[in-house]
Amino acid sequence: MGDIRWKKVLAKRVFEDGFHKWSEVKNEFHIELTEETYQKLIKLLDDALTFRIKDDVQIEGGITWELETSRYQWLKVRISTPEHETESRGYGGLLELGAFVEAQFP
Repeated sequence: MGDIRWKKVLAKRVFEDGFHKWSEVKNEFHIELTEETYQKLIKLLDDALTFRIKDDVQIEGGITWELETSRYQWLKVRISTPEHETESRGYGGLLELGAFVEAQFP
């Protein structure tokens, strides 16, 4: 069989405001990544996946992040305001990943 190469695509979704409106996508963007950018993304994702899974902080009026990946196992998690007590909650890598993702979209 021939060499199969998968496209490396990064998706970003922006949802409507409000905690219970996760199914209402306001905007969705896709970009194809270079191999170098993809490898950096994988490294940052690995670093981001070290957060404490038993984090129970929920801040009303804060920003909720959603991370969905199939890097190891399929995972989809919503995190309330990772900027709050970032280091003690283990979200330093997530914020770094978020900044990297944001920088990829014009």
